[in-house]
Amino acid sequence: MAAQLLALPALAKALAYAKGLAGIGAKTIGPKLGAQVAGQAARSSAKKFAGDALAKAGTVVPKSVGEATKMIVGKDLYNNKGDLLFRLAPDAVFGVMGGAMTPGDLGDKVIAGGTQFLGGGLTGIAAGRIARGPLKMSQRAADMADMVGSVGGDFLGMAVGDQILRAKGGGMTPMEQQMMEQDALYRAQLEQEFLQKYGFNPAVDPVMASNGLAA
Repeated sequence: MAAQLLALPALAKALAYAKGLAGIGAKTIGPKLGAQVAGQAARSSAKKFAGDALAKAGTVVPKSVGEATKMIVGKDLYNNKGDLLFRLAPDAVFGVMGGAMTPGDLGDKVIAGGTQFLGGGLTGIAAGRIARGPLKMSQRAADMADMVGSVGGDFLGMAVGDQILRAKGGGMTPMEQQMMEQDALYRAQLEQEFLQKYGFNPAVDPVMASNGLAA
């Protein structure tokens, strides 16, 4: 969209040029032929504008998963698959652990583990690239930035995953649902212990029991 907006002045200039050709043609070679020349110029300008816009868009929008991955992790790291796997391995491990510890069905586990893995992995790589590139830091400093970014990305990924799980679970994550159920069970146990300790039976009317009308 930005490329198209930047190209609008060029299109306006081309249309004005086409309009000028129409005026010149009308005076010199007749209205009909002048209009044909103007139309051809307008079509040529529009075609060139559309072609340039599509070409620029093609350089920005990835055409495959591989191209999208290359844009995210960088060309050098993408071409070095061993280094890429080494950088993403810890995030994958923690993502699997996070998914395994998440209560709920398989979909809940995949959402929790996947968002944590992507958040940690991509944020860490981005932090390393910034440290190594624009900030001109050493490789060791870039590795440290990667680690710090991975930890921060884990929390970011978990926050995003929680929002998705709440939307899927009707307002609560599986962990929150489990905690609410455990809290209700604990309250019921306390209530039962209190009643047993003081001899109360909720199934018996205390007034009837005091009058000997209930056992």
